[in-house]
Amino acid sequence: HALAELALVAGARDEARAAYGALLASDGTVARWWNEAGVAEHQAGRLEVAVAHYRQALRLDPRNALAFNNLGVALMHQGEPDAARDAW
Repeated sequence: HALAELALVAGARDEARAAYGALLASDGTVARWWNEAGVAEHQAGRLEVAVAHYRQALRLDPRNALAFNNLGVALMHQGEPDAARDAW
């Protein structure tokens, strides 16, 4: 997890995406990892994947405020203001 987070913070998008992919493949039950993987995908411009990751984070932890916020931002970037407002 630390390597994935460091890659994300350093802006190494491909490394972050690969590291989070490996984490999620090994244990897909950690909402925080889904949210952070969504951030990596969002930064890489892969909005549909990011939205799916944020939604998975919320399925695992419906009270995850960061995932709600990130979902709303991603939906706004997709041009879906009504859906974004509902997420917020």
